Amino acid sequence: MDTNTEINENSKNIESLSDTTSDLGKETQSVALIISESVEETQDTIEEYINTSKKVENIIEKINTIDTITQHNMQSVVEVTKASEHLYSMTENLNNELNKFKS
Repeated sequence: MDTNTEINENSKNIESLSDTTSDLGKETQSVALIISESVEETQDTIEEYINTSKKVENIIEKINTIDTITQHNMQSVVEVTKASEHLYSMTENLNNELNKFKS
């Protein structure tokens, strides 16, 4: 092979290698873009999880408040029941005493 042919082949090989390198660079940029988009979506998802967690904590606090109010209401019902029973007993006693005077 003469020198000119060899130079031409080497030039073609270099051009082919350059094209391959260019294609590889484009593919690398494409992959980098996909990774960047994935990172952004992951960050959005994480922020949504954090917001959901805060909302769940708020719901739990409200449920605990409702539980406390319910316990107080139960105590009040018990106290009202006792007072009603006592009032009924006093009314019965008063009726019995009044009936003594009627006889």
